[in-house]
Amino acid sequence: MSRRPLRIAIVGGGIGGLTAALSLRQAGFEADIYEQAPALTHIGGGINMGPNAARVLIRLGLGEGLLREGVRPASTHQRRWDDGRTLQRAPLNPQCEELYGAPHVTIHRADLLAVISSGLPPERIHLGHRLLGFSDKGGHVEAWFDNGVRIDADMLVGADGIHSAVRAILFGEEAPKFAGCVAYRGLVPIERLADLELSVVSPGSGRAAISCITSCR
Repeated sequence: MSRRPLRIAIVGGGIGGLTAALSLRQAGFEADIYEQAPALTHIGGGINMGPNAARVLIRLGLGEGLLREGVRPASTHQRRWDDGRTLQRAPLNPQCEELYGAPHVTIHRADLLAVISSGLPPERIHLGHRLLGFSDKGGHVEAWFDNGVRIDADMLVGADGIHSAVRAILFGEEAPKFAGCVAYRGLVPIERLADLELSVVSPGSGRAAISCITSCR
């Protein structure tokens, strides 16, 4: 007699949660996403994705969408912040693909979420579900949400980010600790960039840096 597949509930519909759900479903498990937001958010900025990460998504069958929505920069060019003098220039593509079997890709977070979620059945992504609690029942887990929904699963995965409800329930509330680093983001129309192949990182005084990443947005 065949056994039913394990039912896995994943709390959090970000990059990690969606990728976990897709990987688990392709391995034969039942996986459902429970995301507190009413829609998969467009919040976020550009993401630099090395060939190791791109290779995982390609193996999951997302290569066409990833390469359609993302950009494959030809090189990275590092300059001094004060006088623009070149410190180093390194090739990215097509060398990354030749060496590692996948390209270096830059992509907007919203586009990446759309690419990954396209590999999942829509009915397996449950939006508007904010986790309130869960309980270990021995052979299964019971979880409940702010909209009154209660579910049973064989396993619960917490992929709900820096303010994780799963982590807080398991280990107690703990405020994030400031690491002393700040990132400021801005947008420049791509037609104003003379060289579309460059990803420029300019180390400034102290720990400051300026990064210009070509993107499809």
